[in-house]
Amino acid sequence: MFIFPLSPSLICMIDTIVTKVKGFLISPVATFQQSRDDETRTVLTYLAALLLFDSVITAIIAAIMIPGGISTTVLVFVMMLIGGIIFTLVGSAWLHLWVYLLGGRKGIMQTFKAVVYGNTPRFILG
Repeated sequence: MFIFPLSPSLICMIDTIVTKVKGFLISPVATFQQSRDDETRTVLTYLAALLLFDSVITAIIAAIMIPGGISTTVLVFVMMLIGGIIFTLVGSAWLHLWVYLLGGRKGIMQTFKAVVYGNTPRFILG
């Protein structure tokens, strides 16, 4: 039996992501405050993990609900992954435009973090 070894850094990253997800679901205000100074790489890793999770779950549901075999399932997975990236980036830019027009001057990265972290329930629960 082949067991895929997990590196300690990967285990730490998974633990960090799970802790953030729990925080945003259970106590979002405190978790938002703790995440205020997160680096871009941290936010992108978090987004990638949540998009991957959401895409896999959606593809599994599509495989059960939509006839068409493996090709439909793979297509749904890829569309969810690419669509999630595009909609998150475009949505963040659109929201930041309005934030900026209404006086927000902390930068687009703060808006992007708010969008990514604020979408945690949607990515987890569908």
